[in-house]
Amino acid sequence: MVNNEVAELLSENLDIIFELFKNMNSPYEGFRMRDLHILTYIDGNHDNHKVTITELAYHLKVTPAAASQLVSGYEKKNWLIRTRSKADRRTVYIELTPELREAVKARKVAIINKVMEGCDQFTDQELSNYAKVARLMNQNLKNN
Repeated sequence: MVNNEVAELLSENLDIIFELFKNMNSPYEGFRMRDLHILTYIDGNHDNHKVTITELAYHLKVTPAAASQLVSGYEKKNWLIRTRSKADRRTVYIELTPELREAVKARKVAIINKVMEGCDQFTDQELSNYAKVARLMNQNLKNN
């Protein structure tokens, strides 16, 4: 019974967070989930916050030509920029524009602040227990 309640609450939390993210005022509002997935992959999965078209294509399971077309659309929206490698001029990296990176960061902070509202109602022990559960859930999600 408790597992069902937790699953229902998680589902509700995800729905609320997706709506919150989608509806927040920003010059970049209106992201589709696919956009968020792609932009998060580009910015968050690499130390230098850059990927090549080939890496993106492999991640998305599409051809490099299809990935390049997708990137061109994002460039037109001023979400991504292409830069050539200094070591190998044939290699082109894609990365988020500084404006988009800041807008996404600001949205994330706003969402975290919204989620944290009311946490002062809980004891340190309750918050510590929640942190333990959240860490385990994050690990499980990353391993899938």
